[in-house]
Amino acid sequence: MLTKDKANTQQVQQGYFDVFFPTDFEVMEGLYRAVTGKLTKVFTHEDFMKRWAYVEHTTTQNGDNPLLSWYQNASVMTTV
Repeated sequence: MLTKDKANTQQVQQGYFDVFFPTDFEVMEGLYRAVTGKLTKVFTHEDFMKRWAYVEHTTTQNGDNPLLSWYQNASVMTTV
């Protein structure tokens, strides 16, 4: 049943949440290399952000950094 308050349903405005799909990047990396021949690298979310993001701009006043700590179980696969 849908409610008038869309903030309490999955029909929230686009961009209000992230959707992550369970993916075994260790397996995916091997498959991707075999099919495409491209080099790949799997990073933890934290390592990827430390390398490519301005993490100093996302640190809160108390020293926490949600960009680094909220997605501990997420990974990123990159290709060349």
